[in-house]
Amino acid sequence: MSAQSEGAGTSLLRRGMRVLWRFISLHPLPFSAAVAGSVVYAAMSVAGATVLGRVTDRVITPSFDPTRHVASSTVWFYALLVVGVALLRGTGVVTRRYYAAMTARRSQVSLRGQVTDKYIEVPLEFHRAHPTGELMAHADIDVEAATEVVHPLPFSIGLFVLIAFSVVELLAIDPVLALVGLLLFPAMFILNR
Repeated sequence: MSAQSEGAGTSLLRRGMRVLWRFISLHPLPFSAAVAGSVVYAAMSVAGATVLGRVTDRVITPSFDPTRHVASSTVWFYALLVVGVALLRGTGVVTRRYYAAMTARRSQVSLRGQVTDKYIEVPLEFHRAHPTGELMAHADIDVEAATEVVHPLPFSIGLFVLIAFSVVELLAIDPVLALVGLLLFPAMFILNR
């Protein structure tokens, strides 16, 4: 890749980040709630795997050994733990989706208001020179298309958090396997590139 195309890519990334920041700064609270839901989902995804591992080690495997006894309180504890993690994970998904949609919709309302205000400010000659359908398309469809980039952003942030939580958990469980994974995935990315 040439230096010129790298510079153009960096410039495009900066412009894209400015646009995203503009939409986020219009309504930061619902966006923050969407990101928080995404983080809860990521944490509970990793916690779910950890809990299922403990259920296997402390409930399922010992139940096949006739010399060991699993107390019913242990079974109930882990059953409630599995349900609790699943409920929190589901709550994270619902929170992320609801507030991401709210952020996108509120951004659309704000931008439509700005477009309408601009239409009111321009001289009458501008309105005579542009068909009504074109102006309405800018105020409706173009605004909607522009703000749709906000909707998947909390999910993307949550994906990075999920990767971070997974790496930390893998390092805690098996550092050698974590090292293999941390070397293998970047190498596969470079080879695919």
